[in-house]
Amino acid sequence: MENEFAKFADQMILGCVDVEELIDARVDGDLPETLNERVQNHLDRCEHCRTLVFDIQRVVALARDLDREPLPASVRNRLRARLADEVGVEFRENKLTIVK
Repeated sequence: MENEFAKFADQMILGCVDVEELIDARVDGDLPETLNERVQNHLDRCEHCRTLVFDIQRVVALARDLDREPLPASVRNRLRARLADEVGVEFRENKLTIVK
C-alpha cells in the first residue's frame, strides 16, 4: 500500500503553493531530479511562478555580487532591535538567541 501511495504522489501535479515552498531549494540546486522535473513542469504552465523564480534568482545573484562590508553600528543596532521586537530574537555574544 505504501508503494502505491508513493507512485500516486509522484504523479500528482504540483500547484503554486507547492512550488512556492520548493523555490528556495530549486534556486539553491538542492531538489532531487524527479522533484525538480515536476517543478519545471509547473513552471512551463504558470507564468506567475516563473516570474517568482526569476525574481528570486535575480535577487540571489545580486546578493552574491554585493561587496562584503560591515554594517554601520547605527544600522546594525536598529536592525537587531527590530528583530528583537518583531521576531523575538536577539544577538547575544554574537549568537542568535530566541527571546520570545
